[in-house]
Amino acid sequence: MATVLNGYRRAAVCIGVDRVQTLPILKAAASGASAVAAWAQAQGCDTALHTDSDRTPVTRRAIFESIRDLVNTQQYNQLLIYFAGHGVVLTAGTETWLLSDAASDPAEAINMLLTAEYARSAGIKHVVLISDACRTSARRPFNLTGLGVFPLNQDTRADDADIDTYFATSPGKEAYEVKPTTDQPGYGIFTHCLLNLVAQPPRDIIEYIDATTYPALCDTTTPNVPVLTSRGLKQPLIDAVVDHSATIRITLDQRPQIRAETALPQFFATVDADHGGSSPHLSANHSGDVTSHRNLWRNMLAAFRMRRSLRGYKNFDAAQGRTIEARSAQMHDDFRTGGEILDPDPRHNETESVIVSMCGTGIDSISALGWELADRGRDENSSWMELVPAAEWHRTPGSAIVQFTDGTGTVLVLAPGTTITVVARHGRVDALEYRTEGQYRYGSDRTAMVEAILAAQDGDLEKAASALRFERRVRGGSTSGPMHATNFIVSDTISAYGAAEQRLQRRLRLGQYYAARRSFLISFDLALLTSRTFPSEQFEILGDIRQRLVHPLMPLMTRGWLLLADDPPVARLYHQDLARHLIPALFTTLEPAGVEMAAAILMEDF
Repeated sequence: MATVLNGYRRAAVCIGVDRVQTLPILKAAASGASAVAAWAQAQGCDTALHTDSDRTPVTRRAIFESIRDLVNTQQYNQLLIYFAGHGVVLTAGTETWLLSDAASDPAEAINMLLTAEYARSAGIKHVVLISDACRTSARRPFNLTGLGVFPLNQDTRADDADIDTYFATSPGKEAYEVKPTTDQPGYGIFTHCLLNLVAQPPRDIIEYIDATTYPALCDTTTPNVPVLTSRGLKQPLIDAVVDHSATIRITLDQRPQIRAETALPQFFATVDADHGGSSPHLSANHSGDVTSHRNLWRNMLAAFRMRRSLRGYKNFDAAQGRTIEARSAQMHDDFRTGGEILDPDPRHNETESVIVSMCGTGIDSISALGWELADRGRDENSSWMELVPAAEWHRTPGSAIVQFTDGTGTVLVLAPGTTITVVARHGRVDALEYRTEGQYRYGSDRTAMVEAILAAQDGDLEKAASALRFERRVRGGSTSGPMHATNFIVSDTISAYGAAEQRLQRRLRLGQYYAARRSFLISFDLALLTSRTFPSEQFEILGDIRQRLVHPLMPLMTRGWLLLADDPPVARLYHQDLARHLIPALFTTLEPAGVEMAAAILMEDF
C-alpha cells in the first residue's frame, strides 16, 4: 500500500495502442498501459486508462477530455502521462504518438513535446511524460506533427510545471517488445524494466521526504516517507534496459533517454523501504560495457557471413593482388579480442583428453558426464584443467558445464584430443577456440581451414571440400570421426547464423553444412537453425539429438536463445528455465544459479 502524503494528490492517464492502420500490430502496448495503470492505482493515483484491447479505437479527443477534467479541478500536485504504441519523429521537436486512426486523420496523433510545453502552464506542479514508443523517422501517411492534449491555460499566474520526460529509446532508434510465449505474456522491454525497478529498487537510490525538511507533507505517523525520484531512477533504469535487451539478443540495442528536471520534494513513486535492494542489478554483479559484446558479435558474424563477409576482402584483393594466405591472415585477425590472440595453453594435447584453458578468469569446476579429471588434473592457479573420457565413453563427444572462479559459467563441447580456450572478461564469455593437436604441430595459421571457409562462402563448394581434405591429410586424420569437425565448432556456428539470415539460395547452404557434419559433430546452434529453416528435416534432426550427435545441450551463442523463445521442435522445457539466468555476452554465459541448474540438467538428460 502506497504512503499518502498530506494534501498531495496524484493522477495518471495511461494510453496503450496496439493497432494503427497499415502498421504492424503490437503485442504489448495495451497490456503495458494496463500494467502501468494498475501500478499507478496502487500508488494512490486517480487513473484513466485508454487502450484498444477491446478493439475500440483510442481517440485524441477522449485523452484530451481525461486530461482536461484533471487539470480543471486544480487539485492535483502530480500528473503522470504514459503512452505505449507506435511513435515517429518527423524532425527535431516532433516526437509523435500515433493513435488508432492516425493513418486517415492527422488529428489522431499526439505531439509529445508540444504536450509538455502546454503542461507547463496547466497549473499542475509536476508532470511526468513516459513514452514507450519508437523514435524512428516517419513515412507517409505518418509524417505527422501531431497535436497537444492539454487545455490552453491563459492564467499567467500559474506556476510553470516541472517536467520529467522518459523516452524508451534514443533518437532514431526502435523501442522493442518481447513476443508472448505459452507461459509468459509479451511485454515492452522499457515498461517491463521500469515496473520491475520501482517494485524492487536498489537501496542506494531510495530517498526520503522527512518531516523536518517538509513538515507540510508529513505527519507523526509517517515522519520519513521513502520515495524514488526521476534523477535517482535515471541511470539504474538505463542500465536495466540495456542489460535486459542484450540478454534477449546481443545485437539488440535499446538505450533509454531520460530528462529529469525535478528533485525532492517532487518524486516519481513512493516505495516500501523494506522491499528495496533485494539483489543487485545484473550490471552491478558483472560490470562491463555491453556495447563491446555487441560489436564483437557483429565483427565475428561479418567475417563469416555468407553474402557480405568477403565482399570487402575480394575488392581489396582485386586492387592489391592479395593471396589466399593474406586473406587467411586477415580472417585470423578477426579473432582478436581486446588485443589478445586466442592462443590456447602452450601444452600440446596428443592424447584422447580435453584441455580447457582459461584467459581472463579461472576454473572453479567442470561438470561433464562420462569424463573425469586426468592425473595431472589442473594447475594451481586454476587456469587450465584436463579431462579424460571414462573407459566406457572412450572417444565420445559430450557436453560440459564450466563454472568460473567468479561463479558464472558457460557450456562447452568436449571432443577427444582438443584444447579449448575460453576468453572471459567481467564474468562474460567473449570468445571460444577449439584446436586439435595437429594444429600445433603444423602451425596455427589455419590457412587450409580458412581457405575452405572462404571458398564455401564464395559458392565454390568443390574447392571448399578439397581444402578440407587437404587439412585432414596434414593433420594425419582419416575421413571420419568427430575430431575432424572440432576446428569448425565455432566457425560453423557463426556461419550458420549468417546463412540463416540470408535469402533462400544462401540459406540452402545451411542444409549443406548440416549434412556435412552428420558424420562428425553437430552443434546445437546448427541443429536449431536448420530445423527452423527446413521444417521437413525436423524429424531427422530430433533423431540426431536423441543419438547424442548434437552437442552441447543448449546454444553455444547467446543469439540462439532468442530463437528458442519461439518454441521450435528442438527446444526443451529446461531451456526456458535456463534463459532466465543468461548474462549479456557473445557466447552463452550463465549466472551462478544457472550454472548449478545446467549441471543438474546435464546429468539428468543422459
